[in-house]
Amino acid sequence: MAYHAAGDFLKRLIPLLIVCSWSFACQDSGNTGGRPTPGPSATKRAPAQSAATDHDDLERLRALGYLDYSEEIPQAPGAGTQFLDQQRAFPGSTLVIYGGTCSAELITLEGQVLNSWSMGSCRRWDQAVLGSDGSLLVVGSRSDTNRPVSEQMESSFLIKLSWSNEVLWQRKLPAHHDVEILPEGDMLTLLLKRRMVEAVDPEAEVWDNPIGHLDSEGQLIEEISLYDILAAPSSGFPLRITGRGSAQGERWIDLLHCNEIEVVGHTEMAARHPIYSDDHLLITSRSQDMVMVVNWRTRELIWHWGQGQLSGPHGATVLTNGNLLIFDNGLEQRWSRVIELDPVNERIVNELGPPNRSEFFSRVMGAAQGLPNGNVLITNSAGGQGLELTATGLPAWVFMGTHRTDDGYRIKIPRMTRISTAKTKALLDHMQRR
Repeated sequence: MAYHAAGDFLKRLIPLLIVCSWSFACQDSGNTGGRPTPGPSATKRAPAQSAATDHDDLERLRALGYLDYSEEIPQAPGAGTQFLDQQRAFPGSTLVIYGGTCSAELITLEGQVLNSWSMGSCRRWDQAVLGSDGSLLVVGSRSDTNRPVSEQMESSFLIKLSWSNEVLWQRKLPAHHDVEILPEGDMLTLLLKRRMVEAVDPEAEVWDNPIGHLDSEGQLIEEISLYDILAAPSSGFPLRITGRGSAQGERWIDLLHCNEIEVVGHTEMAARHPIYSDDHLLITSRSQDMVMVVNWRTRELIWHWGQGQLSGPHGATVLTNGNLLIFDNGLEQRWSRVIELDPVNERIVNELGPPNRSEFFSRVMGAAQGLPNGNVLITNSAGGQGLELTATGLPAWVFMGTHRTDDGYRIKIPRMTRISTAKTKALLDHMQRR
């Protein structure tokens, strides 16, 4: 990978867990994807993050719960916008979600807060979608981690807040990590449901991630078991029994742990590959190390990829060229990356990551957004940071979260979303006219 001088500047500017000297590397690795291995320097710099040595070690890493604060050192420096190249950055505002404080802020590239939302009596926000009317649709949970896991699962909710932070409606719903608003106003979300599946384990409950179809007010219309789709003999899905956990006398198997749901669309590309359809959903599975495409109307698995190439991935999205952008957490290797995958040929065409790979590891969460100018906005959730890079790997914008715990840890940022200047202006104008 090439090393850019701008990276030296950023290293001096931000001595943090994440290394801001990134680069793009194009790989012609055929169908294998081709994950490179860390060099000797990576082992020397971060011995605690060396590759997992056995299956049990990796399973323990998968089973670790989410912390709502950063996994960097406490009192790590930096807050707000740390670096901005106006010529390179995609103009607009950014929606920043602070998971552990159950809040979100819409900020300018300079870090000015345009609006904020929050709620009390809450444990964490996982996702928030900003509407053109200024409303914020939030997936979150209430119960803290000291409560039984079953109680935590039952505390999840979907809430819609107004621009002025008023509750428009709230639904107690086992929503899990993400929600997708359909063109007609209905919504799709991932759910978290407990069930017994003797074929998996006759004693431990299995956590399924059904697809939930909701109306525009968040009322559940139907749910579709994702496990049933994947376990069907006709699916050909290599389902692994993974994700075992236990606490306070409860045993479970977090078999799928899906974290992203998105309509594939791009019907103009249907002739290229069967994944492209408005009825198809792109879903990311952390436990199965997979991205998959499911027809939620016919309840069929269309395509899957990732085992042997991904490790604990998050947030796969569809780019305008039909390729997939995936945040690969790298649980097995203990270093993270962002890849662009050509799903037609199942080939990694671009990879984004630092030269010293061990310096970037987001054990949980993480996201990447492809921007219209070719840049990529990366959310390093574990560090509470955001980084926008150009197509050649040069930094355009670096942001450090501004919320901290009482003892100085930066609050994690599950996701950041860039909103264009035109959409931001239309939103602000609309709110001023009210």
